Amino acid sequence: MLRLLVPLLFLSAAEALKSTVKCEGETAATRTCAFENVCYRSGHWWSYGDGVLLDTVEVTLGTYDAHGKLQVLGSNLAVPQPVGDGGDEGRCQWVDVPVFYYEAPQSMYYHWLVDDMLGLWWLTQRRYGAASDDNIVLLTDTSFHGLTPRMPSLFSRRPFAKLDDDAGPFPKGVCTCVREMYAGPAGYQLGGPGIFRVSDGDLFAFRHFVQERVKSTASQQHAAAEFVLDSADLPMTTTASTAATAPNPLEYDYEHRDGHCYGKMCVLVLRRSKDRLIVNEDELVARLRALPGVDVTVVQLESFSYAEQLALLARTDVLVGAHGSGLANLMFLPRKAGLVEIFPYVFSRPTYGVLAKRFGLGYTSWTNTDKDKAVFHEEILNGAAPNLKELIIRDPDSRHNSWLSNLYWVNQDTIVDVEAIAQAVQAQVKSTHTRRAQRSLL
Repeated sequence: MLRLLVPLLFLSAAEALKSTVKCEGETAATRTCAFENVCYRSGHWWSYGDGVLLDTVEVTLGTYDAHGKLQVLGSNLAVPQPVGDGGDEGRCQWVDVPVFYYEAPQSMYYHWLVDDMLGLWWLTQRRYGAASDDNIVLLTDTSFHGLTPRMPSLFSRRPFAKLDDDAGPFPKGVCTCVREMYAGPAGYQLGGPGIFRVSDGDLFAFRHFVQERVKSTASQQHAAAEFVLDSADLPMTTTASTAATAPNPLEYDYEHRDGHCYGKMCVLVLRRSKDRLIVNEDELVARLRALPGVDVTVVQLESFSYAEQLALLARTDVLVGAHGSGLANLMFLPRKAGLVEIFPYVFSRPTYGVLAKRFGLGYTSWTNTDKDKAVFHEEILNGAAPNLKELIIRDPDSRHNSWLSNLYWVNQDTIVDVEAIAQAVQAQVKSTHTRRAQRSLL
């Protein structure tokens, strides 16, 4: 086990060490900061040393909608017993490796991937260039829910550290100082206002980073094995015409697909475990399998390890699925692949069409326009006031004003137009083949 903390050292005010901070961004919501020699004690961060060393600095931790903020207080006479004054208060322990302080609150896979993961990648790899995953500490205040505990495996061999946790480097009641700490960034995620800050080069570099780290961690048999999407602990369900298991990610080259569908074009249909179901899925799959030159696989991605999921996606020519977070995985499709997105009755979002375009993928959507082909779940509205429930059911536009209404309208099941979707898939298969042929001539 790597030793993280130097034994307790006496910090003297006469030492040359001083706190410094350099920040980018004009507001706390868009700021990313690099700190040197700052200390944590009793629920507060302090600058280190004697006198007024830093103005109070505030920076949002993590994504644009995160509530957590880091505040480092300037050490001055208004602060009782500032760090470094001597006596017991001046006896602190040091973290001698860089600390990245980041809040990752998302439990929805799409936002976890394009906000939390992308933001932490930018902070650790792009902006401050962590040398390796052995020499950094990831610090968070986030409660461990959703996908958050699974993040560190791609960035550090250590689990997340938490403040006031006696099992970690910041035990409760102990003064702990850090040589380097980086906090943020709120401005480098795709799910919010930072979308225009993230370049296409960033996206492709992030994709390559995730693929290679997942492959590496899978080979070392730690942490990457059980990532999940929207739901968990479900039995594997597949009606694949090829093998019922995913390709071995350790033997797969994510960047260069090499024909795993017996010379045919690989079509991957995502099956959801609950809500937004395709009611006539069996009929749709049978029709797709009748298309010439294609091999169709139907999977619930959450039934596979994350490494296996990426290997499945890397061999896919056309991805087909209902609107939902699982489609965020389009970023792991091969270049020039295609996506067919299925929307429920009178509901659409540009999210995945925009993302597909940025990755150079073909994109087609189909939206149900027949209310008789929609299966609604009124139990979603249980507990709502009768007049609100009536309004939501009557007015599709109410989804723009209420999260509850949005849940009701997006989580319909759908009887799809089989022929229309088959034509869309066939068009994407043809288009994908053409784009790849053109690329091979370059």
